[in-house]
Amino acid sequence: MKKLSVTFFCLLVAVLLFSSCRDGNNDSFYSKSCGYDCKKIPLIKPFYLGGTNGVEGLWYLTNANKDGIVVTSVNVIGSIIVSYYFDKYIVVPENQDTTWYIHIPAQEQEYKFSSEQKFYEKVSKLTDKQVEFIEIPILYKELVKKGYLDWFPEEYKSK
Repeated sequence: MKKLSVTFFCLLVAVLLFSSCRDGNNDSFYSKSCGYDCKKIPLIKPFYLGGTNGVEGLWYLTNANKDGIVVTSVNVIGSIIVSYYFDKYIVVPENQDTTWYIHIPAQEQEYKFSSEQKFYEKVSKLTDKQVEFIEIPILYKELVKKGYLDWFPEEYKSK
């Protein structure tokens, strides 16, 4: 009987320990990993940045429903995602490939601009906040350091 009591006590302690380790925030979307060699930066569900070539490598803005687009800087402003791609290795101005994007996840809309002026005109119709782009390696380092980013839901900021 004593052996049964000890076994039950040990089992109870194990269950309590494992249940206390759970923080209740089990949504894998807000993790910083998307596989064995993949790094992830969650944006607005279902959009995230994924990269497999290290922090300084290429990053793709993607969601579960479509292939990603290469971006170099990004930010979340309210309910929209702004990003752009700039090839820093092309030094001849007329050969520059710079593209700006606006994603509105709630409306499943995406806008693509080759003109910076047209990009800012559209952004100003969507928000009155100033656009500040963050380079992706800096953003990833902030995520690793803090465990969350400013636009995460509050329940994921209490880590």
